[in-house]
Amino acid sequence: ANNSSIYGLDRANYIFRKLTPRECFRLQGFDDSFIFPPKISSTQLYKQAGNGMSRNILDMIFTQIFTCYAKHIENKEN
Repeated sequence: ANNSSIYGLDRANYIFRKLTPRECFRLQGFDDSFIFPPKISSTQLYKQAGNGMSRNILDMIFTQIFTCYAKHIENKEN
C-alpha cells in the first residue's frame, strides 16, 4: 500500500478504499503471523472476520464477569 491509502483513505481522490481481509482480521486482534486457510475466497474471509468476536473485547467482558462473580461469592460467604 502506498502512504496515501495506508489508513483506508485515498487522499489524492478523497475516497475510502475497502479494507483487505488481512486488515479486517487485524481489527479482530489477529496478528500478521496468522495464516489463512488455503483456497478460501476473499468473500469468505470477509464473512469470517465480520462474524468474529474481537478477542480483546471478550477478554474484557469475561474479566468483568469473573470479577463480579468472585465478589458475589465472597459476599455470600460473609
